[in-house]
Amino acid sequence: MFGRTHQLLVGMNYDEVKTQDQYSNEAWGSTDIFQLVQLPQPSIPLAGNYQTRTEQYGIYGQARFSITDPLTFVLGGRVSNYHTFSGNADVGTTPNMPRDPGGVDHKFTPYAGLIYNLNSQISLYGSYSQIFVPQSQLTASGSPLPPRTGDQYEIGAKGEFYDGKLNASMALFNLKDRNRAYYSSDIFFYSAAGEVRMNGAEAEIGGSPLPGWDLSAGYTYLDPHYRTEQDEANLSAITPRHNAKIWSNYHFQNETLRGFNIGAGLLASSGWTSGNVRAPGYTTASLQVGYRIDPYWNVTATIDNALDRHYYQSFYAAGGFYGAPRSFMLTIRAKY
Repeated sequence: MFGRTHQLLVGMNYDEVKTQDQYSNEAWGSTDIFQLVQLPQPSIPLAGNYQTRTEQYGIYGQARFSITDPLTFVLGGRVSNYHTFSGNADVGTTPNMPRDPGGVDHKFTPYAGLIYNLNSQISLYGSYSQIFVPQSQLTASGSPLPPRTGDQYEIGAKGEFYDGKLNASMALFNLKDRNRAYYSSDIFFYSAAGEVRMNGAEAEIGGSPLPGWDLSAGYTYLDPHYRTEQDEANLSAITPRHNAKIWSNYHFQNETLRGFNIGAGLLASSGWTSGNVRAPGYTTASLQVGYRIDPYWNVTATIDNALDRHYYQSFYAAGGFYGAPRSFMLTIRAKY
């Protein structure tokens, strides 16, 4: 079009989740909370079941217009639909599941951006996007929270050097966030926070300093501004100001160990304050080993929080939530 090459993308998606919870009105007795991994299924009569069905679907599109050789204009958006159905009934019967309030029909969220290529290695960009995230958490009245909404502005630069062996990016952003869910532990339900304005910056660098060695690091800084003191008390404990990460992965090049790779990484977060409670920052380590069986199959074993560090990931009025303990994961991938 107009003697230049442009790109157009159009798509659609559908997602449905069904859940069922069964419950009893009978007393069960006491339980040792430190032995929950061996908790047996109680032999008590079930009284009812609570079922939910959540569906979301929409169409989306993106157009990339080549204005001049160095300048590209990006325009896109999505039309979203989100509904939740829930009902309660006796065990053995199917509940009537009316549509819950708070669903969304034909919600349009746009985004736009400009990309300017300074040269073959460095590009500058600026973007705007609206935020729309449906939330399934329930309020004390039993209805879902309103969707999380907001706006984000971002400017930054990206670069690729040494034939792709080194990549780097830097960005500044301003985020307006409304209705973010937080856990009201005193009533065992969720509430929607007010408006939070977030200024921030992030930088990432990654590359291959030696054959077979991939190395990456990143840092994010957040400076939140809360509309009320209550919002600050509820959200400051889940919004650390400083976050950093580093990851290293090496693919063996010699013939004896060819096909094997080993990796290690660190995630670090600064401390936070909630009311009179101050939690220190923490760092967790991850380890990984993998083996490429053939060009199609690959197996990887990963240990997250390898040192089994105990730390608070968030904290609320009546207590805190520990971060994930040490975990193991074995992954097998096939690609054809």
